[in-house]
Amino acid sequence: MRNNHLLNDPLIGDRIDLISRNAPQRAVPGNLGHWRESLSLAGKIQRSLERDRDLPLSQKLHKAVVYISSTLSARLYLLRCTKVGRRARTRGAPYIVNHGRIIIGDDFNLSSRIVASELATGHQATIEIGNEVSINFGALISALRLVKIGNQVNIGPYTVITDSDFHDPRDRFAPPEGVPTIIEDNVWLGVRVIVLKGSHIGHGSVITAGSLVSGKIPPNVIAGGIPARVIRHLGEEDPHGYRGDQGVSQESTNPNVRARLSKVFSHTFDILAPVDPAIGPTKVSRWDSLGHLELIVRLEEEFDIKFTDGDAISMTSFGEIERVIARHLQLRTRNQYKIG
Repeated sequence: MRNNHLLNDPLIGDRIDLISRNAPQRAVPGNLGHWRESLSLAGKIQRSLERDRDLPLSQKLHKAVVYISSTLSARLYLLRCTKVGRRARTRGAPYIVNHGRIIIGDDFNLSSRIVASELATGHQATIEIGNEVSINFGALISALRLVKIGNQVNIGPYTVITDSDFHDPRDRFAPPEGVPTIIEDNVWLGVRVIVLKGSHIGHGSVITAGSLVSGKIPPNVIAGGIPARVIRHLGEEDPHGYRGDQGVSQESTNPNVRARLSKVFSHTFDILAPVDPAIGPTKVSRWDSLGHLELIVRLEEEFDIKFTDGDAISMTSFGEIERVIARHLQLRTRNQYKIG
């Protein structure tokens, strides 16, 4: 067991036990009962203390104050929403106009720290947001009919998601027609992405920064451009026969590379090492567009390599990053033998 003086503190332990005993329990099938603990406030406190065990006390207190203040402010700033789930947080004051319905799931995180984010519905329109959705500053989500966002979706700064054109180009004073816009579970939208009316983004897909989505994006792909087109499939061969792990042997992902990567990863995102290879942006709160850029810079310094734009796009999990680095190191070794 890890040596953590905060977790071993009797007072804090008693508080966690008290919260756990008094937390409302939902009826959950026996084979899913373990989700109770992970979704409870006590579980979150324990994981947070474990993750931050090496931070100075001043930083721990600061993070605690930010968490508490953002949770309390959400109760005020999200009052105009029709329904808000548990543990919602807001950083800064968003702009919310609700003439229809705005329904938000659990563990919602909305940032307006630099520029206010905006949620707006027209009459009889709906914005539906799932669980564990994170929206960065300056985002605009507007619905005249329906905008539906699934679970564990990350939305980058200055993103626009709408189900209408706002104006009819033939008659600028006529009310525009809304067409449902759907974003499925586990989607990641980079900075300044625009999602136009009637678009449908499949689960697990990544939309690169500055892209414009118009139409349907299939599941589990990386898409980008104006308009957005599939760049490659995640875990499958793309139309050009490229795979993210192409040319990388299992031996090349050696323990030394993994340990160095894990160290950079944990320092960048303040999470514990070793890191689960399957972990991705939906599981790391700081892994947004800016966090991704910071990680790339640190990895280039650590391994003395230069990533391409394609590399940066394909880095959708710890395991994918490990394969990209291994491919670069293997290519460097081959070139050294050729020179010799």
